[in-house]
Amino acid sequence: MNRDEHQYAGSTNKPEVSAITERPPFADDESRIRQLTGTVQRSSQRRRLAFVLAAVGVLTLLVAALLEPYRELLVVLGVFGVYAAALVLFLPEHDSIRSDVATYVYATQNRDRIELVRELGLSDASVYVPTSSGCRLFVPRNEQFELPDPAELASRRLLRDRDGIRGATFRPCATWLYDSVQPIDGVDSPTELAEVLRDTLVDEFQLVDSVESDVDSGGGTVVFELTNCRYGGAQFDHPVTSFLAIGMVAGLGRPVTAEQRATEDDATTFEVVLSWEP
Repeated sequence: MNRDEHQYAGSTNKPEVSAITERPPFADDESRIRQLTGTVQRSSQRRRLAFVLAAVGVLTLLVAALLEPYRELLVVLGVFGVYAAALVLFLPEHDSIRSDVATYVYATQNRDRIELVRELGLSDASVYVPTSSGCRLFVPRNEQFELPDPAELASRRLLRDRDGIRGATFRPCATWLYDSVQPIDGVDSPTELAEVLRDTLVDEFQLVDSVESDVDSGGGTVVFELTNCRYGGAQFDHPVTSFLAIGMVAGLGRPVTAEQRATEDDATTFEVVLSWEP
């Protein structure tokens, strides 16, 4: 969570528990995130199709050089394959969504969650936890906390004890984005996980221009440096941060704490620090 923007901890302005609903106001907005996820997935499928067509076209041209009796036909087919690949790759889809439009939709949907965190007086900590229903984002009330049971995180949105609200849980915003590719099946090494997730963000989804990663497996930390992120700067449950955290949770099978740090004047370039118990 962006610490410059969300310094809520210690606030004395707490709402009455009776006024808090178990179903936060953002719950009905999930279809918008599904739409964006589907658009990104279709774009990646177009790129894969373009690659296949180009490869077939080039291979056909190479074979044409060897088979003189069929050269003319093979040259036509090869040129057609390369041309088709160019059309698939460069012609825009009618239902494509500009990155700035996607950012506005995400920011609007995310505002409800940010305001809920403020009203509850929760801390800046963001912990992504594996549960039986998938990864959940836990935001505790205090910086010093005991992680709730995964079953409790999977079944409840607000966690209470005798002293009041302990924290809130959310479905990470990149859940469907991650589920659309599940890139880390069979990968459990922190270094390999970081590489696969980095390549997926840059090559598959093109959500950032570049990602550099620095892994400390023994210390249980990985630092991702993001350059020119499509969804703007660091903020609560940022889509790219969410995607990286979900992937590390899926590969490691343990909770992962996420922190975001600004690195330059350009808000779209920042660091994501993920940490876990080694």
